[in-house]
Amino acid sequence: MRIGLAREFCHETPWRFMDCPLKEKHRLEPREHITDAVKDCIADVGKRLDDYNDLIAELVSIDSGEDFPDGILAVEQKLAEQMPGAETRIAWKKTGDAISHFKATIPGGQDRIVLLGHADTVFKKGTVAERPFSIKGDCAFGPGVVDMKGGLVLALAAVKWLKKNNISCPTIEFVVVGDEETRTSPPPFIEDLTTAATCFVLECGRPGGGFVVSRKGGVWAKVSAVGFSSHAGTEPERGKNAILALCREIQRIDALDRLSDDLTLVVGMISGGTAVNVVPERAEARIDIRSANKNALEGMVRCISEFEAHEGVSMGIDTDLSWPSMARGDNEKLIAIYRGIARNTGIKVFPVSTGGMSDGNWFSHAGVPTIDGLGPIGGLDHGPDEYMEISSWAMRAGLLAGTIAALANN
Repeated sequence: MRIGLAREFCHETPWRFMDCPLKEKHRLEPREHITDAVKDCIADVGKRLDDYNDLIAELVSIDSGEDFPDGILAVEQKLAEQMPGAETRIAWKKTGDAISHFKATIPGGQDRIVLLGHADTVFKKGTVAERPFSIKGDCAFGPGVVDMKGGLVLALAAVKWLKKNNISCPTIEFVVVGDEETRTSPPPFIEDLTTAATCFVLECGRPGGGFVVSRKGGVWAKVSAVGFSSHAGTEPERGKNAILALCREIQRIDALDRLSDDLTLVVGMISGGTAVNVVPERAEARIDIRSANKNALEGMVRCISEFEAHEGVSMGIDTDLSWPSMARGDNEKLIAIYRGIARNTGIKVFPVSTGGMSDGNWFSHAGVPTIDGLGPIGGLDHGPDEYMEISSWAMRAGLLAGTIAALANN
């Protein structure tokens, strides 16, 4: 992989295709720029923007939360049907509660790159009926419009343009998983892709042109309280209230938030009891802990574990996720290439760090150079006002296509 060419992408000489017969692969010489290719892609995709918006609307109009595996599969099938090239191979997997995933292998050069996305959203079945896809001005709205159905279609558009114009590319592994929002383990197919040269993640770009170069890691912890149940009306004094004990611990735990600038802690879920007329025997809380520092995460788990004494109630903690961080230093050459191409094309981009986690964390942790947030610009994901900036869509597709072409193994 000619990833060391970053410096060559940062000067002002016009970029162009080398001359070649129409039927042959267009090949980008190592010392030639690809500005024209990026601009051509932006123009071509822009002409088809209505069609791509229709596809995004179709995908957004399918509920695909964890409670509706059939919807996840429907989104994936529509994407798989759109994959270009007669030689493209589609592989399917199912995990857990019949959640589906697919990998489209689009043959190219010896090196392999990963385009990584997910078909699932955080929204429950029925959300689409409540908040259907809509467009107001330059923004498209709807559940999952930018996290990340818009990004999936953007990657599809970039790959289609590369294939249509016969541009020489690495082999592309287009991976779409169905459980990114809830999974507590590495993503499907990663075991086959740790030797990939690069990974591009299609989470949304940040307002103003940001793309993600580092992410925090995280731990999801479950704190449990076990007391003793009794009748709430006839003998409440016999009971040992697990909910009250847990609430006292939550107050203590919440005060641990921001012990360092890098670390965040949020108590996100709480449950307990069996009936209103029973002193609750059991209760539990789920806690989200984030930091780029693995030692800080482990230290916070130890701090949470220092429970106070609660008469008749025992406390415990389990962790069911330890998500690795995505460190910027591992990806500097790839960052330089992407920024250089954008600079020479006159497109504003800038690197950002975030506390959010994505499957890009796993690929970066496995040693694959990874950059994230390459999808359309948008925000407010996971909420009712989630939006995608339509005007950013073709531009970001062109940047992705140009970067893929620049990494071709010449």
